[in-house]
Amino acid sequence: MTRLRLREKHSPEVLAQIYATPHDSARYGRGTRMRVEMTIGFAQAVWPGVETMLVADLMCGDAKIANNLGLTPILGDIAPGYPITGPIERTIHDLPMVDLFVLSEALEHLDDPATVLRSIRAHSEWLLVTTPMEAWEDAAANHEHYWAWDRAGVEELFASTWWTVEAFASLDTRPLGEPYHYGMWALR
Repeated sequence: MTRLRLREKHSPEVLAQIYATPHDSARYGRGTRMRVEMTIGFAQAVWPGVETMLVADLMCGDAKIANNLGLTPILGDIAPGYPITGPIERTIHDLPMVDLFVLSEALEHLDDPATVLRSIRAHSEWLLVTTPMEAWEDAAANHEHYWAWDRAGVEELFASTWWTVEAFASLDTRPLGEPYHYGMWALR
């Protein structure tokens, strides 16, 4: 089991520069497009009828996943442009109880992922997580990521925050020249 802290928390000024606009998954290459499509399909397979569930994503970027899962998802992001704006550490407390919370390519961006996972636990029955696995080189390659982990390391984090793994899938885009091997978890 391995979890590695890659860097210290950015200042609010640096975070404002990094997240000045919502992330656009289309600009990150075919590996990201494949991950988004697979995440949607994974959720639809794990939760038949997901489109009738109340879905929330407070780190939604371009909201492709949440918009393809819920009829009218509750959307937010640290970047402006959504009904809920601000860091998830603050906005999660204003969220009503939902059926499914989406945390896709977000966990590795959090200074204290355990606290956020516990907060989500109080607001959602189910959790959908995607995160890169074994991205040890992100200390130099991706200034947005605070954490790197392997599957066992992130699953230990889930267990310590009262989440149980119900299903797992992975997508390795490295053979395509992309940087990541993604893990996808359905948690309850």
